[in-house]
Amino acid sequence: GVPGDIFYGLITMKKPDRNFHQWLMGTLANMPPERRVNTLWAYNNSGYVLLQALVENVTGKPYADRTARTLFGRMDMRSSSFDDTLAPSRTMTRNYSPAVGPDGQPTGDMKADPREYVNGWTAGSILSSAQDMANYLRTLVGGGTLAGKGTSASVGGRSAEGRVLKERTLRRMTTAQTDLAIDEQVHIGLSWFLKDSWLGRTFGHDGATTRNFSMLQIQPEQRLGVFVSTNTVGGSAVADAIASRALELAFTAKTGVTKPPPVSLPDPGPRTPTDVELREAEGIYAGYVGYSTVIVDGDSLQLSLVKGGDVTNATFTQMSDKWWRTDADPNLQIAFQTIAGRRVVVARNGGGTEVNRQILGEKVPPQSPPRRWRAAAGDYQVTLKPKFATDLIPTQLRLKVSPGLSLLELGPTESPERQVLRRFSSDHAFTFGLSGAGGRRKGDIVWLKGDRIEYMGVTYTPVR
Repeated sequence: GVPGDIFYGLITMKKPDRNFHQWLMGTLANMPPERRVNTLWAYNNSGYVLLQALVENVTGKPYADRTARTLFGRMDMRSSSFDDTLAPSRTMTRNYSPAVGPDGQPTGDMKADPREYVNGWTAGSILSSAQDMANYLRTLVGGGTLAGKGTSASVGGRSAEGRVLKERTLRRMTTAQTDLAIDEQVHIGLSWFLKDSWLGRTFGHDGATTRNFSMLQIQPEQRLGVFVSTNTVGGSAVADAIASRALELAFTAKTGVTKPPPVSLPDPGPRTPTDVELREAEGIYAGYVGYSTVIVDGDSLQLSLVKGGDVTNATFTQMSDKWWRTDADPNLQIAFQTIAGRRVVVARNGGGTEVNRQILGEKVPPQSPPRRWRAAAGDYQVTLKPKFATDLIPTQLRLKVSPGLSLLELGPTESPERQVLRRFSSDHAFTFGLSGAGGRRKGDIVWLKGDRIEYMGVTYTPVR
């Protein structure tokens, strides 16, 4: 029910923001919940900041001190801490981004950027070293014991052995915690993303700031783990690809099992849809950072995906299993389903080692925005202090309000992120929809405050 994943102040440049925790707690305390507990899973960094406050209130000890003793100390991770102010800048890797010339175009070179600070400690602030991360991996593949199965090993010139986590604790961490029908595509333990594939059961998690991107993946049965970290804008895809491929190669080297060929989606033959099926499919579906419009064209469906500045069109025809296929992409099929009372469009994708399913969007019901919201439509701009990492915060937004489709457009006007708005009251509304990311970016609260708009804790003023 926490309304939105608040990034404002989460990361700052050059120096930390010591007031972030107090500000976030006050901001969340004044926000109404977007949904009831246990109705939908959603990734939310703000929830982890709340978790830090909970641990500190229960234990009566600062979070960084407690974790240094109970976690990092036991795993011989002496260079690691949640408090990222402890490490001198000279010991830190540099951050880089593409250099831009006087004309505003990339020069092809890279420039060094200021140091980042993650003020929401439990949401990604850990500083570590390669040796420390190796010890972390060894603890995870060792079933909670650093040296693995109770044996000893030399770590950093010292003998290290002993249990860090109880086996049942680690099992719970890597066991799916959600069993809601709407979350059928999401398998997440206590923070770990879980996956079943040709590698067997694996778990892992990525991490990102504006300049640093990491990926950690574990195959526990074969006691394999990999960690990749990059320090350049755009490094997220690289870290993910390298980690996945490295784990695959290690798995093959250890077991002799090779990666299976790509799978194709089923094609059971055509079917003529009923009028009811066509009528129920037609409409607008709100997804992660855009929306899709589905209209009936005879016995076919025309789907237009609006994402950023791009519009992608495709024609879908129904098959006998009631899934819809398109000649535009043989590795994509869609179906219209009702899950937990929510009308959604689901995709299944081929081309990989298994067929993957994910929710693309949720159907937008009719709505009647109040007059005050219609009057507030227009362009808005934010002014941020230089210390904030503006990469995570839209500096401009546009509010479009109509009975058919109300949108909050975030970012540059030529390529905005579009979020559908619903559940209007006189002074606030929520972003709406579903996607493969669960409820993330949905349930963000938007306030009307005088002639200003507040979105995710950030205030925007009208562009005159």
